[in-house]
Amino acid sequence: MIQAFIGGSQLHGAKIDGTDDTDWYGVFIEPPEKMIGLDRDEHFVFTTGGKEGGNGPQDVDVCLYSLRKWAGVAAKGNPSALHFVFVA
Repeated sequence: MIQAFIGGSQLHGAKIDGTDDTDWYGVFIEPPEKMIGLDRDEHFVFTTGGKEGGNGPQDVDVCLYSLRKWAGVAAKGNPSALHFVFVA
């Protein structure tokens, strides 16, 4: 893992306590056997929510990109990938 941060409404200063879930984002480097082979791990998504009506305030969403995948979508100007550049 080379970067991890809390994003979503909390990153943008718009989180309302008791109503919004927590969103984690990150970038990781794939192990060498995944980088050079056909079996890649480019993207990982997990949620504790997924219930009818969407996520609740106690839920956590995780979205991780491999460095290769992130660089590709960022180079295309994907807004979701570009906010990775502006977090401290």
